[in-house]
Amino acid sequence: MRKTFAALTLLLASTGSAAAADDMAKLKADGANLIKTYAGTLQKALQSAVQGGGPVKAIEVCSVTSPEVAADLSKNGWTISRTSQRIRNPKSLPDAYEQAALVDFLVRLDGGEKPETLVKAEIVTENGQKMFRMVKAIPVNDVCLTCHGTDLKPPVQDALGKLYPSDIATGFKAGDIRGIFTVKKAL
Repeated sequence: MRKTFAALTLLLASTGSAAAADDMAKLKADGANLIKTYAGTLQKALQSAVQGGGPVKAIEVCSVTSPEVAADLSKNGWTISRTSQRIRNPKSLPDAYEQAALVDFLVRLDGGEKPETLVKAEIVTENGQKMFRMVKAIPVNDVCLTCHGTDLKPPVQDALGKLYPSDIATGFKAGDIRGIFTVKKAL
């Protein structure tokens, strides 16, 4: 009887572990898809804006479009946004989890990891609630430098000053981490 009970307990524990692993894999896949959709939508909007009116137009579009896209994609219990170690929009301040992830990513970047590979996903407890959290680095590429680099043209500086008077999201170089995409879901 004891052996049967022990075997049943072990079977239930391993089945629970497999189910938890499957749940985590699904959460990671859903989070990755959400980030991909968000990033792709923003990239298309910015490319269109640059083609239609240059970087100043892109700054205007980004200030409106990014929060709208994030709000549209934040459904079914998911929340998505962007944040950074150097923010442009004061509404985008990182929370404690995101701050720690940004520091971790910067250390890993200094250690030689590529920014496009930096991803973190886990289940954490926040305020007594289990949460799935996932963050992915946003690498700086050459096109980003037009508005986030060190040599900004006067019209770009003027547009940033008008839309983001407290902007500190400049001074980046290609290969830096501009910030992170961040998703979460209460479990």
